Amino acid sequence: MNSKFLTQAMITVAALGFASAATADYFPGLEDLIGARGSSAEDELIARGYAFVSNPGSAARWWNARTRKCVSVAVGNGRVTSVLEAPPADCGQGNASRHSASSGHAAHAQINDLVGTDAIHAFDVMTEWGFTGVDTFSSSTGDEIYGIYWKASSHECVQVNSRDNRVFSVNRVDHHPRCR
Repeated sequence: MNSKFLTQAMITVAALGFASAATADYFPGLEDLIGARGSSAEDELIARGYAFVSNPGSAARWWNARTRKCVSVAVGNGRVTSVLEAPPADCGQGNASRHSASSGHAAHAQINDLVGTDAIHAFDVMTEWGFTGVDTFSSSTGDEIYGIYWKASSHECVQVNSRDNRVFSVNRVDHHPRCR
């Protein structure tokens, strides 16, 4: 084998290894789960004090009551591909876990708890709170999504704004044509 080719191949493999380590998706203390079989990772999470919360689509949510940490575990081809910290609200913790929004200041505080959460989780929570999605639109660049939600029982209209599948703001909307 050509030594120049072998040297280039070794440099490429080393660079890929460094790039892989630099972009590793893991939560400290759970990095050993990356690459594990999904079922083995599930057993290990339970052994470490985590309880399964939900699987809203792309990744399962796990809550550790002792450490008060929520993690999002993604599996691809039967193997764990990432273990990332998620906001406690993604695991139903904090004010968002009450799953009931009444009118007034308390409801506004709960709705604002959705900031920073996964956008799909926010949609699920809004539905659980009795809101109905009435409109969706995106920014002119397409990188931001805006959802309008209506709760007829309390006459509340709310706009949930997300970017990169994360809620970045939640606002009351007083006059939206679809909120009636």
